[in-house]
Amino acid sequence: MPSVQIRPFRRSDRDQLTDLVNAHAGAVVPGMGTSVAALLASLDRDPGEPVTDPWVGERATLVAEQQHRVVAAAHLLRYLDDDRAGESFRGMPRSGLFAGRASNSAAIFALNSLVNVRLFGRSGLPLVT
Repeated sequence: MPSVQIRPFRRSDRDQLTDLVNAHAGAVVPGMGTSVAALLASLDRDPGEPVTDPWVGERATLVAEQQHRVVAAAHLLRYLDDDRAGESFRGMPRSGLFAGRASNSAAIFALNSLVNVRLFGRSGLPLVT
């Protein structure tokens, strides 16, 4: 089985990440998808969420790469841990996106394991190191 590398998203991954997201969206609603520009913008900010998006203090996108292909991805958020965020959101982590190709279950498992450690392991653990 080819090895899996989990790493931070790079701009050069944008087309492969968009294809992955569109494969998931199209499986739910045939023909549904997004553009590269819209996806990249949503990784930076979520303008459709005017209340909680400004409370996000840290964002990170991780990808699982196998044989030089992005086969899974996760977008992680952590809310600010001060009075700028709603009380019940302070310091809380959240997964904003998780997608993977079913044929790459080892990569999905590896990414999911790392996401769980990053989100729920130790308090204050950086989303990406």
